[in-house]
Amino acid sequence: MDICQTTFISAYRNLEKWQPNALFRTWLFRIASNSAIDYLRRNKLYTQVPIESLNHTLIDAMDPERQYMSSARCTTMIKLIQQIPPVFRQALLLRELEGMSYADIAQALDISEGTVKSRIARARYGLVSGLDQIDDVESNQ
Repeated sequence: MDICQTTFISAYRNLEKWQPNALFRTWLFRIASNSAIDYLRRNKLYTQVPIESLNHTLIDAMDPERQYMSSARCTTMIKLIQQIPPVFRQALLLRELEGMSYADIAQALDISEGTVKSRIARARYGLVSGLDQIDDVESNQ
């Protein structure tokens, strides 16, 4: 709630800096992102969400073996995502989870579209190579 409040106060105070040719949401996202980073740095906070707290609605409908495999894959995916350097992870999550375009991500992160594409490609490569290693181990068992 503090970050949200800080974000909107900052947006209100700097509204004259927003350029109408830019999307308002990317401008506001940039402020929110900076507010969150500042808050985490200032308070030295870092929290991970336990895998058990995620919604397992679909997994509950599966048989026990499929539940285990799905849960293990989800846990593995989270670990792989956490291993991606933050600069690459941020671009990937904005693209895949937030559904932002390359242009919007570039504007929100204040980098070029080419850099966005490069960061996302490197993040995806890290995920795929990590999953390939896991598939190799699973197939040998």
